[in-house]
Amino acid sequence: MSNVNLAMVLFLAGLKNVSSELVEAAVVDGANAFQRFFYVILPALKPAMVIAITVNIIDSLRAFDIVFVMTRGGPYYSSSVMANYMYVQAFHNYRMGYGASVAVVQFLITFSFILLYLINVLKKEER
Repeated sequence: MSNVNLAMVLFLAGLKNVSSELVEAAVVDGANAFQRFFYVILPALKPAMVIAITVNIIDSLRAFDIVFVMTRGGPYYSSSVMANYMYVQAFHNYRMGYGASVAVVQFLITFSFILLYLINVLKKEER
């Protein structure tokens, strides 16, 4: 499942959780369409947005294979990602220690986003 498909499924599930009573109350209170969206619907979609953004960031941090196969980092590293940079430094420039340190930094960044995701999921399960 691609990132766009996953985000769409998450947002559709989030829209199912928007209370129709809140939207109707906003209409009765005189809120226009923009106010209903920004003050009622968008706050209700916050959990879905957090999950979609976190999963997309984690997926983009592990994107090595597509970049390497398609462009090998592109002209002048224009399409290079962190994993591709680590590979080039370690195996093309023979800087194994530097490549390993880049891999550790990438792991720490990815792990922090995974922790944020798990904390968010566990908060929802406690409710």
